[in-house]
Amino acid sequence: MSSKSEQYIARAEKCQQHADAMQSSGEKVLYQQMATQWLLLAKQADGMDERSPQLLTPLRHDARARNLDKIDRAVELMPFCLTKNVCPA
Repeated sequence: MSSKSEQYIARAEKCQQHADAMQSSGEKVLYQQMATQWLLLAKQADGMDERSPQLLTPLRHDARARNLDKIDRAVELMPFCLTKNVCPA
């Protein structure tokens, strides 16, 4: 499995791809900001991995993974939500 920072970088790249595909400047900026935040998180994760990987317990890791899955789903649905003004649950 790839490191957390690699996963965050992949998410940043996905957000940047969405930004590149957006026609609206507002949507483009939103995705660019999300990409920037993922890259910052990747940088922080690198520091955490180097200092003390034992700080993250499996339980906290599972909760974070679930939250990141929800964020990924929201990113995937965002273009639909923005164009239809409605988001599926």
